[in-house]
Amino acid sequence: MISKLTNEGFPMQSSLERNLNLADFVLNCSICKIPTVAIKKENRGVTISSPLRRFYIKNSKAYLFLQKNNLKGLDEFLSKEHYDGLDFYCQDCNLIYCINHSLVWPVFEDDGWYDYTLMRCPKGHERIVDD
Repeated sequence: MISKLTNEGFPMQSSLERNLNLADFVLNCSICKIPTVAIKKENRGVTISSPLRRFYIKNSKAYLFLQKNNLKGLDEFLSKEHYDGLDFYCQDCNLIYCINHSLVWPVFEDDGWYDYTLMRCPKGHERIVDD
């Protein structure tokens, strides 16, 4: 079987740790309060970092949701912009859960290629967080 060499879908805390001290907003786990998502306004957009990934959105509208403490709105906006929503956010709970309080795992196709990553919150709600 041929498998793709990748770290897609595998949580890596270092992506978040490198960006915490530069963040304008830090979203903490609703249970233990550890930093889970860091967001920095840059030029005409924002950079979002989590243990799952780091990406830049060239649209400052995302920042407006944070100023209003509207995680649901930010998640929906990121989904519409094809960024798979807000990492470590449970849509059903309307809360952020860290890597220690949520289960995150990659799903592979039958031939071994990475397909997407699922997250399950402590209450059992599941969602795709990287596709």
